[in-house]
Amino acid sequence: MAIFLRFLLTSVRGHWIKSLLILACLLIEMGFNASISMSFKFLIDRAVIPQNMQVLWLILGILIGGVALVFCVGLGRDYLYAQVSTAVLNDLRQRLFTHLQRLSLDFHARTTVGEITARFATDLAAVEQALTSAASGVFLPALDVLSCLVLLFVLEWRLALVALLMFPFVFLGPELLDRRAASASYGRKQQEARVVTTVQQTFSAPAIVKAFGLERYMLLSFTEQLRALAQTSIQVGFLSALMERSSLIGFLLTYVLMTAGGAYMAIKGVLSIGAFMSCQALFLTMGWTLAFGMQYAPRLVQATGGMQRIIDLFNEVPLVTDLPEATLLPPLAGTIAFEDVTFGYRPNQLNLNGVSFTIQAGESVAIVGPSGAGKSTVLALLARFYDPLSGRISVDGRDVRHAPQAAWRAQIGLVSQDSFLFDTTIGENIRLGQLDAPAAALEAAAGLAGLHALLATLPEGYDTMVGEGGGQLSGGQRQRVALARALLRDPALLLLDEVTSALDPATEAAINATLAQVAKGRTVVTVTHRLASVMHADRILVLDEGRLVEQGQHAALLAHGGVYAHLWEKQSGFVVNEDSTSATVNTTRLRAIPMFTSMMDVLLQEIAVRFVTEHFPAERTVFEEGDPGDKFYLIVRGSARVTTTGPAGEVRELAVREDGDYFGEIALLRNVPRTATVRTRTPCLFLTLQRDQFQHLIETSPELQRVLEAETAARLNDSRLAEWADALGQKRG
Repeated sequence: MAIFLRFLLTSVRGHWIKSLLILACLLIEMGFNASISMSFKFLIDRAVIPQNMQVLWLILGILIGGVALVFCVGLGRDYLYAQVSTAVLNDLRQRLFTHLQRLSLDFHARTTVGEITARFATDLAAVEQALTSAASGVFLPALDVLSCLVLLFVLEWRLALVALLMFPFVFLGPELLDRRAASASYGRKQQEARVVTTVQQTFSAPAIVKAFGLERYMLLSFTEQLRALAQTSIQVGFLSALMERSSLIGFLLTYVLMTAGGAYMAIKGVLSIGAFMSCQALFLTMGWTLAFGMQYAPRLVQATGGMQRIIDLFNEVPLVTDLPEATLLPPLAGTIAFEDVTFGYRPNQLNLNGVSFTIQAGESVAIVGPSGAGKSTVLALLARFYDPLSGRISVDGRDVRHAPQAAWRAQIGLVSQDSFLFDTTIGENIRLGQLDAPAAALEAAAGLAGLHALLATLPEGYDTMVGEGGGQLSGGQRQRVALARALLRDPALLLLDEVTSALDPATEAAINATLAQVAKGRTVVTVTHRLASVMHADRILVLDEGRLVEQGQHAALLAHGGVYAHLWEKQSGFVVNEDSTSATVNTTRLRAIPMFTSMMDVLLQEIAVRFVTEHFPAERTVFEEGDPGDKFYLIVRGSARVTTTGPAGEVRELAVREDGDYFGEIALLRNVPRTATVRTRTPCLFLTLQRDQFQHLIETSPELQRVLEAETAARLNDSRLAEWADALGQKRG
């Protein structure tokens, strides 16, 4: 509870004039509350016992006047406190929002949107509820108790000492339970955040949930989280009630002692009846005030848990910061250089290792390589979302760390694979690239991005709403709006991250044509795994396992016969129609697959025509570990993740498969269960071959059967397959 009270006292310092006025109002209310208890002494000793009506009416008149005064003062205090508490909360919201904006991408990579949303929803709501009632729940009761205690000493110091006994009893229980209650409240806030995250994730993709019948699965997951939330809520509620009841017991015990002592003194004539009644009233006021304050304790406990989570967020430190001596970079004119750059998102796992290269201003450079090679990491470092662990990135000879982040990024236009759009109009989404851009510049950027054809079909043109995440537009349309947004700032450096990876061939070709047009006169760095889209780049950088292994132009790299040539060969040999409804594979590509290498062309042709086109959306399970192995898969377009389950039930990622890769080959050779799980990362287009068709085909060729038996043995001894089999065996054992 101390955390919240410390925040409260610190926050009101910025509103000291209004805070002093609120304090003055509280003192007036405190004085009136104390005067009611003290009035018993004068009413009984000066009016009732001597039967003095004049004094009676005088005292009653003063009390009635006090009621009117306190009513007006209370209204003024409530209004002022509403202003101060609202200002404090808005200041906290703004500080929280600003701090989140300052944090580097590493924080957002490990924190869900639901977690962040919960800080503003449940955590701040608990703080707000406690803050708005703090004046009447904390400050006024504290002043009332203090004034009553002082007046008790004035009336009868011995009874005042008895009253002091109340405080250890009243506060002992809350003191003992405070930490447990605050810890339980913090746990409940964590559970609430998980519930918010589940809701956010479920309803951010309703089409996926409905398409794959996940309603029951999501409901069961949500129910389990609600059960955990209920357990922590019961614990918080019980501890809060226990704090309140322990205080009440202490008060009641002390009240009995107080009454007995006061009555004895009144009987002996040491204390007047009026003074005895005033002491009783003062003590009851203290007890009622403390009891009322203890009713505020549950709010305080909840606010403490929420405040701790907010403090945890404020304690997050951005990894990328501006140096005090940072100065502006001039517009890019010469070169961008990676100089022996090493970087890893995790300390024990490097994503780039000693990478060095230069990019000339105006050059079009493509970065390619197998999945996990470090391609997107290069873009993240170029945009200075992260800083290298060692080495440096320089622009025209100056380390980018010596320039303000915002100034460097003002020279960059970024278009990524997800092409996120805000839930506003097309025009406003484009304008976010340069908020002060005139309408003519906005229209010019839209023209460069090829948006005029789209806008011509929309009745509201630039004022058309795109929907949440751009859901009202197609993938290609979203990419064009995102490209226009990047072009609006007329960037010296254009970064393109897998821009066409999720598009159909026709849309991809159109977007690539647009990119080729807008790239003229700019420095362009493109990251992609689809080599056909970058074969005309001025230079291609090939990464493999975090190292730069090759660089050059398309023809030279093919002639070199290295990593790039292998990737090109793997992605060749497929024909996809314009709307991606069907695909075919030629015999040359099939022959590059080891188990098909020894087959005759006639047989390969027979196999090629038996492949069937299948579509899988993103985040869809293709098959699970243990499923029957009945089909072979060739990835024509897309990306899929291969995982297995470890001995402790943990999911381990074994590999990522992309364009031209294949999996499930053992299913054609042996009737064995799947040894791993495959799940799509992006929308995927597969060519699949059923095992029964393949087996029927090879039964006609005894020689082919012997070749395949040998190939089967070789494949089953493959180290990667052995790892999958070992993992599956450990789990089952």
